[in-house]
Amino acid sequence: MAAAEAELALTEKALRRNPKSYAAWHARRWVVGYRLTSLAAEVRLVDALLDLDARNFHAWAYRGWVCDLAGVPAGEQLAATGKRIEADFSNYSAWHARSALLVRVVQAGGGGDGAGGGGGDAPPPPTTLNALLSGEGGQGAPMGGDEGAAPTPTSTSAHAPTILPPAVLAAECALVRSATFTDPTDQAAWFYHRWLVGHVVAGARAAVGRQATTTSAEKEAAVAAADAALAADVAACEELLAAEPDRTLCKWPLLAQAHLADARAGLAGLVEREKRGGGAAPPAAGDGGKTRLTAAAPLYAELEELDPMRRAFYRDASAGVAAVAVPEV
Repeated sequence: MAAAEAELALTEKALRRNPKSYAAWHARRWVVGYRLTSLAAEVRLVDALLDLDARNFHAWAYRGWVCDLAGVPAGEQLAATGKRIEADFSNYSAWHARSALLVRVVQAGGGGDGAGGGGGDAPPPPTTLNALLSGEGGQGAPMGGDEGAAPTPTSTSAHAPTILPPAVLAAECALVRSATFTDPTDQAAWFYHRWLVGHVVAGARAAVGRQATTTSAEKEAAVAAADAALAADVAACEELLAAEPDRTLCKWPLLAQAHLADARAGLAGLVEREKRGGGAAPPAAGDGGKTRLTAAAPLYAELEELDPMRRAFYRDASAGVAAVAVPEV
């Protein structure tokens, strides 16, 4: 025990001098793994280090590991990311941690919209993030489970992704809007927004791809709901652009609009393509995908002028090479 305390004191001293020392973090994890110290004290220590540098990804990774070891519910960890984001919308590490924890919360609450779907007797998924956090609506299992255990996905397919439910996506998009309207030039929230757009598109594709459990009307309704969600984001971008007269400060909302235009065009005709046997994936540029690229082309052209150093990227994006990443379903 004395040896463990000495090692912990040594690593703490090292981390206070260099909070991004890989060796110090790994050494501390090795000691704490033997559970010879208070895990609650470890969380307090790492929170103190995050107070000094809230973006320290070493500290975020370690915090998640310690919380899992202590059996801290994923929902409680998620709340911690929200506090850090509210304090600084530019906190990349907090946004990233939030994305990983949201998936875990949805998995634990039974709210995932995985491609494997559920059986006819599956419980209804929770409809809001609050319902997920309180265990309502889904399986009702407490998050965190056994100490240190990873959550079990609710999909019947071992390889199906977890897709965030529409109500959760709507709440997260509202959080993103707060960040982007505060500082539209900051990249962190825009990257997170692109990840959310991927989940919106994946949810529509998953609904269309369910052959046995979803009617054509339900598939069309799912696609329409996804398009409406993306349209709301387009409107928010337009409002933001209208409020900013200096176009040189509009790179990120313009890029978001381009991604949204591409995503919405990809949703168009999704049900019809599935009926023809083309699957739920959006069309490639060579087989009808030109329509979806045309909608975003003017935006990418303007971005080339505003951001010439990344001209090649925008040209690739306009050609359909750099589209929104969508979880495979």
